[in-house]
Amino acid sequence: MSFFDLLSSLLILSRWKAEIALDRPWELWQKILMTRQPNNTTGNSETEGSIGSFLYLLELTRTLQATDSRDKIFALLGICDEGLNPVLALTQVTGGDVSWRLRLIRRGLKKVADFMSEHGTKEDFGRPMAMRPDYRKDAVLVYRDLTRFLIRRQPRVLDVLEHVSHIEQPGTGGYPSWVPKWFERRSCMVMKGAFFAGFWEGRPPYIADLRDSPMHGESLRPDVLSLGGYHVDVVSRTGEPFEFVSGYQNVMTAISRSFLELFEMPFIPRPRTRYRDGSPLDVAYCKALMAGFLGAAVGRSHLLTLQHGGFTPVFDRSVIKPLVSMEKDRSAEEMAEVFLGLLALIVESGGTRLEYGDGERDGKVQMFLAAAATYASNRRAFMTGDGRVGIGPRMMRPGDELVVLFGGHLPFVVRRRGDHHLLIGSCFVSDDELMWGKITDVVKRGRGGPPTVVYDFQ
Repeated sequence: MSFFDLLSSLLILSRWKAEIALDRPWELWQKILMTRQPNNTTGNSETEGSIGSFLYLLELTRTLQATDSRDKIFALLGICDEGLNPVLALTQVTGGDVSWRLRLIRRGLKKVADFMSEHGTKEDFGRPMAMRPDYRKDAVLVYRDLTRFLIRRQPRVLDVLEHVSHIEQPGTGGYPSWVPKWFERRSCMVMKGAFFAGFWEGRPPYIADLRDSPMHGESLRPDVLSLGGYHVDVVSRTGEPFEFVSGYQNVMTAISRSFLELFEMPFIPRPRTRYRDGSPLDVAYCKALMAGFLGAAVGRSHLLTLQHGGFTPVFDRSVIKPLVSMEKDRSAEEMAEVFLGLLALIVESGGTRLEYGDGERDGKVQMFLAAAATYASNRRAFMTGDGRVGIGPRMMRPGDELVVLFGGHLPFVVRRRGDHHLLIGSCFVSDDELMWGKITDVVKRGRGGPPTVVYDFQ
């Protein structure tokens, strides 16, 4: 049996067992297999020999191991966009829309860099220092400098901070809390930029309010990351971490148990309590577990992939829509309502009925469970002092702060420590005003809202 046939068999087996696994070592090879499929619908890199962007591969290879943790970074330079074409590391744009002018500039800069590398004295001409293999630097400095560079480069957004997921208390082990440890196993799925909590209308080309990070030279405090943002709320209560192994029946049980822990009331019969926006509390809770619109898109794509029957994931292209349409999308609430209806049906039937028997509604239940298993796994449900509900990092605890950092797609959970803060990780909150940047827009336009704060992370 060939290697790729064996890999295909693993994919079929994991699907048949309904495995919910975050740490899957075959993911890199699965990506290569998918690009070889004749019905492949996933976009391929424009850079010859590359299989994706640097940040994407750092997350994808998190399931792999290395004797030297620095190799987890240096080894990717030969197969990522920015490693094969360093010009891309300095000319990123928001949203990925590349104009013909930028393509022309990139082509010209690449020719200059190639000429200087071939005929000049420096082989790495044009390559940022943080992306040059240097084994004289210890692992902490390699990871720290790379993280700072990925934040500082154009268009200066905080996507890299969404990769922070601690498996031990932050601030230990010599690494600053804001540095992702890509050499550790994956503990949860990254909620990749589907929201705009730290963005605002008419934003400048450089979005994040980044302090003490010069384009050339060292920062005065290299272990400290200073970012502008504002305080939103304080965490008042958290549930136990969701730990899904296999089977959606376990997902249902864990969801019901966490609701009881968080609100001290049973999930079924459905409570009449209302959320802060007037919607049913249990719907807002379920929406949080699936990360709202993002989870709904993942759930639809999951169902399409199962119906398609191949090895290549089928992307639900209906989710590609203008921002206003995404904000008004109510598919997450619909999936939550159908799921809650099924739970009530299971209880009423004494457990003899585990599905509706209706293809459309059973499909929505499957979408919801796939979304919750994707984004709630190894995270905690939480409630804040002002009644907000969300899912956040495993290491969060009551008393942590909920903040928005300018340039971040998601809100963040942080912890005050004297004169500085620790970055615990990103989160999703059932609050459309917050998640779609409405509050940030008010703050940036000087029309009210919470005051701007500079957070020093160590």
